[in-house]
Amino acid sequence: FDVVVVDTPCSNTGVLHRRAEARWRLDSQDTLNDLFETQVSLVLNACKVLNPASSCKQVWYMTCSILDAENHKVLEEAMHRWNTSCEPGSQVSL
Repeated sequence: FDVVVVDTPCSNTGVLHRRAEARWRLDSQDTLNDLFETQVSLVLNACKVLNPASSCKQVWYMTCSILDAENHKVLEEAMHRWNTSCEPGSQVSL
């Protein structure tokens, strides 16, 4: 694939005004830790299926969370594990 879209499961903190029941799912730090590991795993799996011959490899990562732990921290950890780095909003060579 040249482009992989990763719309991960998340805490829904960005839509709590519309989905009040979502706040009850955030009952512990363990819940966020589990989500974090799932999100990182999904990003890494997306990187693995990119076409190595493509000149336009892209992974689009999205959540409906406003938590840094589910956005920038996930990407930082995935890039660390993939052994690459970039600034938010920039491009990475995979």
